[in-house]
Amino acid sequence: MKRTIAFILALTMLLSASACGAPAEDETKPADTAETPAASDAAQETETAAPEETETNKRDIPDMLPEKSFDGQVLKIAAEESKQFEITSEDLNGEAMNDAVYNRNIKIEDRFDAKIQALAVSAPHNDVNTTVTAGEYAYDIIGTLSYKSNVPILARSVLNWHELTYVNLDQPWYYNSTNKNAEINGKLFNLTSYLAITTLLDTYAMFFNERICSDFGYQTSDLYQLVYDNKWTYDNFNEILSGIYVDENGNGEADVEDVFGYIGGLCHPLDMWLAAFDQPLTSRDSEGNLTVEIMTEKTASALEKIYELTYNNKSSFRERVNYTEYRHFANARAAFTPLPFNVAFNELRDMEDTYGILPLPKWNEEQEEYRTHIHDQYTSYFLPKIIPQENYDFVGIMMEALCAESYKTVYPVYYDVALKNKYVSDPDAAEMIDIIVSGAGMDLAYVFSDSLNRVAFWFRELINNESTDIASQHKKNQKSIKNNIKKIYAVYEAEE
Repeated sequence: MKRTIAFILALTMLLSASACGAPAEDETKPADTAETPAASDAAQETETAAPEETETNKRDIPDMLPEKSFDGQVLKIAAEESKQFEITSEDLNGEAMNDAVYNRNIKIEDRFDAKIQALAVSAPHNDVNTTVTAGEYAYDIIGTLSYKSNVPILARSVLNWHELTYVNLDQPWYYNSTNKNAEINGKLFNLTSYLAITTLLDTYAMFFNERICSDFGYQTSDLYQLVYDNKWTYDNFNEILSGIYVDENGNGEADVEDVFGYIGGLCHPLDMWLAAFDQPLTSRDSEGNLTVEIMTEKTASALEKIYELTYNNKSSFRERVNYTEYRHFANARAAFTPLPFNVAFNELRDMEDTYGILPLPKWNEEQEEYRTHIHDQYTSYFLPKIIPQENYDFVGIMMEALCAESYKTVYPVYYDVALKNKYVSDPDAAEMIDIIVSGAGMDLAYVFSDSLNRVAFWFRELINNESTDIASQHKKNQKSIKNNIKKIYAVYEAEE
């Protein structure tokens, strides 16, 4: 069996246990998005990096938690239905991911004489506001889509994670630089941790059709070598794809039935480019205050390049219907297509051609790392403000244990075993995964997208409107953004 087919099987197994996707109100999700298969079908903030420790060493890292007995107390964690797989599983069933979650929870429950319960809620970012306003202690922790984090934060419905003594954010089972980036005035409301396996599943990579690339003189090993030699840059990528085009139907026109060097969607795939080019959307000034950094020469140049790729390159096909680019790639209509792990392996598992994966190309050879974007659907965790103070230790200990055991035993099932060792025989493919994941992150601009004049989506919107005039966009919004940042700070500066 070819190595890439093996890799498909690995991720098919990986994703069979999950059901990722945004709720209906998410503007970014089309109605025809396929659902993730059931578990029975198959077995910046640069900070979704796979830990350097071996699995054995991970297990040896102490969580420093006290030995406590909570007499059967129940930790209730709420999240939407599609994210329940991150929290609990009903029973052992032989599926690696399911069993890892089940065993993690049993271990923690036995250790602390407690129970872990998942509650399904719709629109959790709104539900937490509703329950807190009603004075209802409905759950201890709630997970929301990351890009909706601003809703409970600005409603002042959630607690500062630093209030919990036993949550040690310096431990490796938290995404330390992501959390530091989200911390303002010493307060962190939205927590990113290894409990959320969606941080891996929503990571973007560049998928390539091995047969098409080979037909045009680019062997898989050649492409890998470009990555190793630090030459997998946008200009080299563009040169390669620009030489790939086949008028498959012979009508003399570039249309969806032809074979292209590149097919990209005009929604999420456009969000990834500034991340790939290591251009932040937000930053902090010398005093640590939040600033918007999108208006740079690099951003303007990047817009020009991606505009040309989108509209003026015969070897590139733009797909305006969300997620349709996945089907084009599966039907061997593209040499290269950027895809997130989660939806890609759902759509591509029946693909006849073999494919490989690469990091997103760098801006230039001077860029230190290969970077990528995590789609803004991954889970962020919050503490409802209604939690009684006498339960702080219970919630803190249980959350710390869950994050630690996820890092030690659940994440490795996805990453080290399923992705790299058990099914991927090609060491280069495994190395590509390492490189991609180590450079993944999501800018704080997505968390506060609604409060920062949608700056996270300017790049996407300008390209969709066939414009590169970011200067006018910035000038029009600059004053309003500053006022909105003040409103954000008012929440973080308020007394508890």
